[in-house]
Amino acid sequence: MWEQALAERAWFSMHSPVAALDDLLMPFREGKRKPLVPFSADAEVVALAAGED
Repeated sequence: MWEQALAERAWFSMHSPVAALDDLLMPFREGKRKPLVPFSADAEVVALAAGED
């Protein structure tokens, strides 16, 4: 779940003013990992967080 959340966060921006998060986003900036799009083309949420209906 953590890895997916980080990949979705990277879709919005691959940088963060929070140093710890910016370090975690580095593989996305370097092209080692690909961000995940959290929304479909029609702006619907692709997946809900665990426990949401």
